[in-house]
Formats: sequence, C-alpha cells, structure tokens
Amino acid sequence: MQVAAAAEAEGEEVGGDVQTSQVLKTNSLVGDIGDQVVTASTIRFRPGERTRYHTHDYGQTLVVTEGTGICATEDEQVEVTEGDIIFFPPDEVHWHGSAPDRDEDFEHVSIVVRDDPDEGTHAVKDLDLD
Repeated sequence: MQVAAAAEAEGEEVGGDVQTSQVLKTNSLVGDIGDQVVTASTIRFRPGERTRYHTHDYGQTLVVTEGTGICATEDEQVEVTEGDIIFFPPDEVHWHGSAPDRDEDFEHVSIVVRDDPDEGTHAVKDLDLD
C-alpha cells in the first residue's frame, strides 16, 4: 500500500507539450498492475491555466477536489466543481483546466493507466482551444 497526504505536499511547477502554461503538481503515486502502471497526481490550475487538447492511451479519470473548472471534448464543454468525477475514455480528445471567468484555483486528482510512467499522454497540436 502507498499513502500520500496531498494537503501536506509541496507543489512542483511542471509544463510540457500538453500544458498551455505551468501547473502545480503534487504527490504522484505510481503502482503496477500487470504490465501497466497507474499514476495518481494532484494537479492545481491557477486562474487561466488549462491543458491543450490531448489523449491518453488507456483513458483518464479526474476527481475535482477544489474550485470550478472546465472539462471539454471536441463536441462538448462541461463546468465541473468539487466532488465531480470525470472519465475520458481511451484516445478521446479532451482538455481541462480552470474556468476562464473565475478568479480561483482549480484542482483535481488525475488517475491514468500507462505502459510507462513517463508516457501515455499525447498532445493534439492541430486543434485550438476556444
């Protein structure tokens, strides 16, 4: 068993091809399930921050822990808030981040299954955010 106290962890600024800006990432847990790896991380989006359109090989589950944010696919955009649980199926093009009309942070736990802990998220660079 692994236990991580997210409230006690310090955030690390991370970015990359999937982010439109830096976000705060804390407490990544990594566990093996057969040949796959499961990662669980707390991600904090400050006002105006969000991901680019991206996909995951095995899908992604988000658990909103603070604030109001947006989760979107190519076809719909949904406002989400604390307590909401969102699942994006494998290879579904999507983005998520803070609500643009709010001056508050948005935080969620991201749970992703991967073949490798450093792979499995793919930026879709030819789509623009609305």
